[in-house]
Amino acid sequence: MTINLVRGYDLIALEALKIKNLTKSVKGIKNKPGKNVQAKSGLNRSVLEQG
Repeated sequence: MTINLVRGYDLIALEALKIKNLTKSVKGIKNKPGKNVQAKSGLNRSVLEQG
């Protein structure tokens, strides 16, 4: 499978993502609530499932 990637593409890049920072909560605080909390929650779930 990986040999197909190497043969099929001239450039392959890797990115060192900080999953902990990516999946931080966006709930916010009482005075300043977060925006799109439910969408971010779904994204966090997807990111963590891939790990």
